[in-house]
Amino acid sequence: MNQFAHEPDSEDLTAEEQQHALKAWEKAYQRERTWEDLIEDAEGNLQARDQSALRDQQPIRKYLANLRRERIIESCSKAKVAKGMIRYVYCVLDCSEALNVEDMRPNRQAVMLPLMVRFIREFFDQNPLSQLGMIVCRDGKAERVTELSGSPEAHVRELKKAFERIGGSFSLQNGLESAMEGLRDVPPFGAREVILVISSLSTCDPGNIGESLRRMKKSKARANVICVAAETRVFKKLAEDTNGRFGVSLDQSHLTRMLLDFAPPPALLQETAKPALVEMGFPRREPRKFNSGDEDDDTDVLTIGPKRGEYRCPRCEARAEELPSQCGTCHLSLVSSPHLARSYHHLFPVQPFVEVKLEEKDSMNKEEEAIRECFGCRIMVDVKTGMLSKCLKCEKVFCFACDVFIHEKLHNCAGCLCTNN
Repeated sequence: MNQFAHEPDSEDLTAEEQQHALKAWEKAYQRERTWEDLIEDAEGNLQARDQSALRDQQPIRKYLANLRRERIIESCSKAKVAKGMIRYVYCVLDCSEALNVEDMRPNRQAVMLPLMVRFIREFFDQNPLSQLGMIVCRDGKAERVTELSGSPEAHVRELKKAFERIGGSFSLQNGLESAMEGLRDVPPFGAREVILVISSLSTCDPGNIGESLRRMKKSKARANVICVAAETRVFKKLAEDTNGRFGVSLDQSHLTRMLLDFAPPPALLQETAKPALVEMGFPRREPRKFNSGDEDDDTDVLTIGPKRGEYRCPRCEARAEELPSQCGTCHLSLVSSPHLARSYHHLFPVQPFVEVKLEEKDSMNKEEEAIRECFGCRIMVDVKTGMLSKCLKCEKVFCFACDVFIHEKLHNCAGCLCTNN
């Protein structure tokens, strides 16, 4: 018996009615029916039924590879632009009832949580000297779940707790006011940014949103806005007034690319791009001894893990919990030497590789000349596929996967390092 009288059984529905009742992501699977193109061989491995389908995908793979190369060239061309290496960023997330919409698989809430976790880890990988804070907006209010800090695990832990409860309406004004309050005591040499990921089509504000936009612009903070549903005038005006970026996601993959584009440090604003000497301290790391907790036990337990009070400020000897951070006593910026080393590649990136093309005389004379060995992973790559690149400095050839890994993760050419050694 049905729980609701107006809900018919699935047996009473015709095939056409069942097709209309499917979700958008279910219809995509029904339309593609990619499982029918797979067959199982004698060893139990899955293979494509028609090998010509794999050949038809070759131009698509080459097109996507060229887009990836264009992004690498674009990032290298911006190497001489002044960038905000020390960023103070607040992420304002829309946790209203709009996250329950099922235009993504299975809904927006299930997509946004792992995407934000991935963004947090990518942000600290690209910006080891920066700090991040999280703000969630729900029930017409803004809650600052984490303050500005350099601990990705703390942000991930609190973000998962915040996503357990969603509902109500989104308030842009309360989110901006909370972000500006957190950025009020930021040092002048730091870049102030607010990243808003909004799923709602409207905002429920307690006052005049225009005043908040003017204060946001006056504070010299940049607001970047991503709209999950559709373009809204007030959200776009916020990004335009603060010289930020605005975009509307087309699908889940497009949303991922748009959000991860905010991870690398952007160019500084003209009014804030002034050279300044930043005073930093390199605290020493020392293990801390504390009592085991038993009153009769006088022995001390030596801990080297990330316990409270692991670092000491070199100026005032105050304890610090994590790095990078700011000393609570003398307000000195505390960093470590690996943090500075990891920021080096933004100023001096690896030059983009060029595609290796097979000359006509080689293709006519020797067919084996079209097969080259990747210097990184040692696999054999066909030059005709267009997936082979060459470093202009050391003239070593790399496959497309190693090319992307060198420019986006390693930030050092393996061939040049071996040649120098």
